[in-house]
Amino acid sequence: MNATRTDVTLVSLSALRAHWKLVARFAARDLQSRYRGSIVGGLWMVLQPLLLLGIFTFVFAQVLRVRLGQEVGTTSFALFLFCGMLPWQGIQEGLTRASTSVLEQPSLVKRTIFPLVVLPLPPTVAALVQQGIATLVLGIILLVTGHPVVSPALLLLPFVVACQWLLTAGLGWGLAAAQVYIRDVGTFLGSALTVWVFLTPIFYPASLYPQGLAPILRWNPLALLVEAYRDILLRGMIPDLLAMTILAAVGLAIFVGGHALFKRLAPGFADLL
Repeated sequence: MNATRTDVTLVSLSALRAHWKLVARFAARDLQSRYRGSIVGGLWMVLQPLLLLGIFTFVFAQVLRVRLGQEVGTTSFALFLFCGMLPWQGIQEGLTRASTSVLEQPSLVKRTIFPLVVLPLPPTVAALVQQGIATLVLGIILLVTGHPVVSPALLLLPFVVACQWLLTAGLGWGLAAAQVYIRDVGTFLGSALTVWVFLTPIFYPASLYPQGLAPILRWNPLALLVEAYRDILLRGMIPDLLAMTILAAVGLAIFVGGHALFKRLAPGFADLL
């Protein structure tokens, strides 16, 4: 059984390696199309996180005057919330756009030589690029405000980002394939994302999570991602090893499962579009 799982994983990764240049080209085109015709163009990728951080600061620091204990890594609720929003926005944006990627490209689907497995991936990469810029903005703000953001733990950030992308790509594959057959998937996704974000300690510290729901927190990959980002960027500490192991295992399992589901359903796409 382990050999079979290894073979499936290698097939999924080899599919990605074979088409990574095409994925990168489509992702770049996706980003360019979003800001084409805009006065400031791609500068919006910097301005948007700055605007969001400014809004958080005004609402939670000036209006509501929310304060946190130093145990979360910062006394600024705005920075605490912004850091938690980073992986959430990357996943939400990637999944929302990936889920419709096959439906929006019927001409490519009907080309027998085009590798359909590529279609859901560019939105996940583009979302990660935008998240990366927002993370850089947060890092600069943390440095300016005196947070010890530069630490050995920072070396683990690429691993955490890779786990996040595996999770997003796998779910994107599965959702894109399912939506061709069941058009209600898009509506379900919006509701599911809303439930997911509130079941994750993004707007509140993990210490406030109900003890009776602890298993949800332990196996919620988004919760593991959020805590990992806060550990690395706010607390300057290495994330929990067990949590990172679970995150990597869940991310890889969803990546492989999503790819397998997409490959299984792909032969019927052309007949349904």
